[in-house]
Amino acid sequence: MTSAVAGRKNTFVKASSNGHASVNALLDTVESRTHSQVQNLEIDRSDESVVVTGSCNSYYVKQLVTHAVLAACPLVKLDNRVQVCVA
Repeated sequence: MTSAVAGRKNTFVKASSNGHASVNALLDTVESRTHSQVQNLEIDRSDESVVVTGSCNSYYVKQLVTHAVLAACPLVKLDNRVQVCVA
């Protein structure tokens, strides 16, 4: 399993022909699509699954994470563990 932590330049990523994207590309995509609203963003990726962890302040942002990952990697199982912390 490959993992990485957010903090790079934002870019969009297209899925490769096998439906996989690199962890760094996924981090960049999620940060861009959520406008960096996910704190402590981490992504772990294997061939079959992607696990996203972090925290945000709305369910809408969590939903944006889901859509960003599935757009880049439509053939993987997504485990969105981003916690919504509403004050």
